[in-house]
Amino acid sequence: MMDWIGIASGAAWIFACALALAVLSIANWQALHSGSRLRDQLKLRRNQAALGVAGVLFCLGMAGSAGATWERVAWVVLAVGGAVYTWRARPRIIPPP
Repeated sequence: MMDWIGIASGAAWIFACALALAVLSIANWQALHSGSRLRDQLKLRRNQAALGVAGVLFCLGMAGSAGATWERVAWVVLAVGGAVYTWRARPRIIPPP
């Protein structure tokens, strides 16, 4: 019998790491071609939001593979904190007045 929860949680944190690496790679490329610093590229809202999504997925993946209840609770609390951060860092289409 396949452990689907284990597979899903493993896939979540692996995808989160791949997403974070992709964001860092693209930000580095943009910094090189625009003459700015990587730090400046990572401060952009779109990159902050993407890294936030990666953080939430990583925490959820770790929560799914945690053994003890307190570990699951800690990872879920971190995921909720990351979700709040991601929501606040999301790019806005229409700027507020």
